[in-house]
Amino acid sequence: MKKIIASLLAVITAFSAAGMCMAESKIENKSVYTDLTPESEYFDEIMLLGKIGVVSGYDDKTFKPDKLVTRAEMTKIIVAALNETNWVETAKYEEENKIKEPEVIFSDTTDHWARLYINRGVNDNFISGYTDNNFRPDENVTYVQAQKMLVSAVGYNTYAQNSGGWPNGYKMWASSTGIYENFGISDDSPITRAQAAKLIYNAMNVPLCIVTAYNGEGSDLMIKDGEGKDWKTLFTMKHNIYTAAGALKSADTFVIENAKNYNEEYFPDGSEEEIKVVNDDYNDNKYYDINSTAFLKVNDDGETEVVYMR
Repeated sequence: MKKIIASLLAVITAFSAAGMCMAESKIENKSVYTDLTPESEYFDEIMLLGKIGVVSGYDDKTFKPDKLVTRAEMTKIIVAALNETNWVETAKYEEENKIKEPEVIFSDTTDHWARLYINRGVNDNFISGYTDNNFRPDENVTYVQAQKMLVSAVGYNTYAQNSGGWPNGYKMWASSTGIYENFGISDDSPITRAQAAKLIYNAMNVPLCIVTAYNGEGSDLMIKDGEGKDWKTLFTMKHNIYTAAGALKSADTFVIENAKNYNEEYFPDGSEEEIKVVNDDYNDNKYYDINSTAFLKVNDDGETEVVYMR
C-alpha cells in the first residue's frame, strides 16, 4: 500500500477533524466516578485515560475534576502516560530490599511519596528543578509548566529550545503540535485534574519526535508524522492503542472507515475494513451501527480489544 507522508500541519489538521468527529458521537459511556457525568467537561478524555491506567480516581469513587494538580502529581501522570510505572515499582523494590541505595536528585524530595516518579521524570528529560536544587513537588503545577513538561515528554525539547526556550519556545510547540488547549487561563494559573487529563490526552496523540542517531553536535531527530507504521504517538508506541473511525456491526466485529495507524496500517477514508474485536463494555446492540471513534488495543495474543468508544 502506498504510503502518503503528511506534513506536521496536515497531521494536526487531521487530528482536529478527528476530534470534531468524536464530539458528535452518539456513544453513551457510563461514569465510574460519582462526581462525573457524560456531560462533564473532558469526560471522554478522563474515562479513556482511566481505562489505560494513566489517571485514577480516589477511594471514595470520585475523580475530583476541579482539584488542583501539584508538580509531583503531574509528573506521576506523565510517567504513567509514558508507560513507565514498572520502572518506578522496580526501583522501589530494589531500594526496599537494599539492592541499591536510594537516589535523591532534589533536596526537597528525599522523603517525598513521588521521589521515584520525579527521578524518572528527570531521566526522561521532561522535568527539571529550580536553581536552589529544589523541585517544589507540592506546589501547584502551572499551565505553562504543564505545557513544557508535555512538549519535552513527546520529544520536542530540542525544537522548543531552538525556538526561544523557556517559556515561549515551549508554548509555541505546545500550540503547533496540538498539546495546547484554550482553557482561558493565564500561563501562571494552576490547572485542575480535568484540565490535566485533557492536556495529557492531547499530548498522547502528538506524533513523537524520536532520536534516530547521535552525532558530534547533538542528536538526529525524526518526527513520526507519516501514516501507518511511520506514525507513532504515546498511544501507539507506549500503550499499543490505535484510533479508528467506524462502527461496531456486532459484538465481535468493527468496521474501520478511516485509520491512520490501526495495527501499523493505513486505512484511507471509505475503507470499510472489517476486523474482529474483543468487546466487553460495548457488547450490547444499542452500540451497533453508530458512527464513532474507537480506541483499539492489540493485545499480546494478537487480538484487538475495544478499549473505549466515543
